[in-house]
Amino acid sequence: MKLKESKFKFEKPILKRFSFTENEALEELKIEIELEKEIERKEKTGGVSVILKTVNSNEIPFFIEIEMYSKFIWEEELTEEEIINALEINAPSLLISYIRPLVALVTGSSKYPAWNIPFLDMRKTKEVK
Repeated sequence: MKLKESKFKFEKPILKRFSFTENEALEELKIEIELEKEIERKEKTGGVSVILKTVNSNEIPFFIEIEMYSKFIWEEELTEEEIINALEINAPSLLISYIRPLVALVTGSSKYPAWNIPFLDMRKTKEVK
């Protein structure tokens, strides 16, 4: 099967912030996360930020907050539904794939094992516009 390049393009993702703090009072690796998306849209471009953070609780071994951003560009040939899906689902999924190894590297450098962020179904976070 020959692959076709997408009409939806992205610029180099940028790490905007990363914070890691160990919770020294806890030894067990039990982690819950929150995910936020911020989308700015213009005619044929959109900026997407994904902010992933652990739920602030004394029951987790560390606190992480990380934000990744990229600018996305598309051709006029995309439908409105394709643009919304790309910005709400595909773009955050792409950015999380850049966040995942950073989090694994930093957590693996702590006294805890590397934490690999699980696959997240971004269809569940889609906001209807």
